[in-house]
Amino acid sequence: MSEQANVTRVKAVQTGRPTRETAQRRQEELLERALEMFSEHGFELTTIDTLAASLNMTKRTIYARYKDKGALFEAAVKRAIDRWFIPIETLRSADTGQLETTLVAIGRFRLANNLSAEGVRLQRIVTAEAFRFPEVNGSYDAASRIVIHFLIEVFDKYRQQDAGDWFEDSELAASAFLSIVNAPARRAILSGRTPRPAALDGYVEKAVRLFLNGLRPRT
Repeated sequence: MSEQANVTRVKAVQTGRPTRETAQRRQEELLERALEMFSEHGFELTTIDTLAASLNMTKRTIYARYKDKGALFEAAVKRAIDRWFIPIETLRSADTGQLETTLVAIGRFRLANNLSAEGVRLQRIVTAEAFRFPEVNGSYDAASRIVIHFLIEVFDKYRQQDAGDWFEDSELAASAFLSIVNAPARRAILSGRTPRPAALDGYVEKAVRLFLNGLRPRT
């Protein structure tokens, strides 16, 4: 740490001001706790008073960062989306060069991501508040579409290599595939019960075979 940084830290302690690291940590705590409360109680029933009290933080401190509860909601959910989405580089690393095994790998990635604690919480809160916060819903959809864009790449590449007539609309195929694969996540969100990992692995393999058989041309 530089001498100037040490001087700044000492001055902050002497004047009672939080250091930059402390302020950042408190900011992360605020957003995480806000997300928990919005998820558990909904937007309407979550209050700044209760949130501030749970963090031993003043309302003034929260309003200094966010102009109102809506701005805090958007910041908390968008932060969660940024942590949840699967980067395109991660998806491309799962490409085996063979369509079926690649789809199995992507299906497992997607399903595990959606069934994670963060994934389930996000889907519930975004669905519940989509009408009130369309921009947040748009950010969630944009993150989800990263997987669709990758699948479009895979399907286009496979069609060029195979020169067959399995399918013409790669985007439609990508959307249909994700709808099939994500069925256990939708059921888990509704029922509150998550299937066993071994059962999920078997499901993804069967879903891929079903999907590919559906793409094959009928004679």
